[in-house]
Amino acid sequence: MIKLKEKLIPIDNSLLNKYESYKEIFQKEKANKTVYINNTIKELNGIDVNSMSVNELRKLARVIFHNYHNTNIFYNNDNKITVTNNGINESIQKLFYNEEQKNYLLEHLKIYSELGKIIEKSKLVNQVIENKGRWKYKYWNYYVCNAVINNKKYLVEIDVVTTIDKINNYRVHRLNIK
Repeated sequence: MIKLKEKLIPIDNSLLNKYESYKEIFQKEKANKTVYINNTIKELNGIDVNSMSVNELRKLARVIFHNYHNTNIFYNNDNKITVTNNGINESIQKLFYNEEQKNYLLEHLKIYSELGKIIEKSKLVNQVIENKGRWKYKYWNYYVCNAVINNKKYLVEIDVVTTIDKINNYRVHRLNIK
């Protein structure tokens, strides 16, 4: 395996502040590539995910991710993107308290089995300079990829933050049925 040189996700002025929200991305963007998500995730057998607490869901999402990946580092166009437990926790937290995204709770959990492939095949569609005063974040990168889950097509949107430490971290993903 060839080790790719690490680099920050460069700012593309044509993508800078292109969209104001992930909902606008869903309305206007199309992805080029598709990832087919495994429908038989053993960790989900016999579990009613809708009755689980946010803490139980965080733990389950981390278990699924780690059981299906032997690394937490992925490359998109030579850009190193790291998936951490904190990123998974933040994603679950955000979807749990978002009524629209919570409707796809099972699908979100299945995404973790193929999150690495989704990151690698995603298309960068928007970038935003950090403006909320979070000192450790420099800018945000928004990606999209198609996914097929349970024979339904979705557009997956992924947030990747570039930190002051020059690290690109997965933070959140969202789903929109196509």
